Amino acid sequence: MTVAATKLHHGLLVGGLLIVVAVVAFLFTTRGASYPNPDDLTRPIPALAARSQAEREFERTVFGLHCLDAMANNRYKPALEYCDLALRQSPDDVMLLKLRGNAYFFLGRPKAAIADFSHAAAIAPHDPDAYRFRGTVYSSLHRDAPALADFNRAIAIAPKDPVSLEFRGYFFEARGQYALAIADFLASIEAQPNNYHVWNSLCWTRFLARASDTEALAACDRSITLNPHYINSFDSRGFVLIRLGRYRAAIDDFSRALAINPNFASSLFGRGVAKKRIGDRSAGRDIAMARLVEPGIEARFIGYGIRLSATGRSGT
Repeated sequence: MTVAATKLHHGLLVGGLLIVVAVVAFLFTTRGASYPNPDDLTRPIPALAARSQAEREFERTVFGLHCLDAMANNRYKPALEYCDLALRQSPDDVMLLKLRGNAYFFLGRPKAAIADFSHAAAIAPHDPDAYRFRGTVYSSLHRDAPALADFNRAIAIAPKDPVSLEFRGYFFEARGQYALAIADFLASIEAQPNNYHVWNSLCWTRFLARASDTEALAACDRSITLNPHYINSFDSRGFVLIRLGRYRAAIDDFSRALAINPNFASSLFGRGVAKKRIGDRSAGRDIAMARLVEPGIEARFIGYGIRLSATGRSGT
């Protein structure tokens, strides 16, 4: 899994979060569980203990919601602080451990993230989330053996889970094992056919594999049909079109990507390459901007078979 993919999974929680936050806001406007009550002076001890437990659960819920809200808005430091407060009330809460583990991951603290995901896996060994999250951290550290073991474990728990298949596909793609990555992306799509970012991953991996440009193009087309605002799909399709010699169509796709993010380095570079193929004098400006945003980008794309000096086919 990439960081962007992880952010996407957190984003899926936002819709439900808004409803719950509204409920919490209402609770804060009323007498909450911790509001002083003179009747407590006459309550029996068991009742006071039950009330204390209810207060702790209330605090855990509030802090947990604040943590989730911060994660959904990419505010990882406050997310970590709120998750810490929630976990003080409930140290073995699996969801909170997974949230805090992701906060640690985004903050560049992989050892702490692994510890939280390992704790969550020990408490809930049949929950695939902790394994695929931990696998992602191992993957970022280039610890491939434990990473693959975690992705495999997550899939063994839920063989048809599209998310686990997608995560393992990213792992294989990053290691250049394109056939295995394509197989995982296809299996993920079979389980969840309308997942536009997996269709894009399938397109890009087919491009990297230099297998069938026609099949790669079809996958990108499907991704764009499902979400016409996803920048990566236009970027991926642009490079497929370059390989097919359709340079003007590639320029259109890169321009659509750059309308979403004007500093998207690969689309700047790709548009420069496509313009160079048709003799457009503005090619140099795009390539210079791409190099400024991502130094060394030319070397990266040489590895993909995209060279500035290539003549290619006649542009269309």
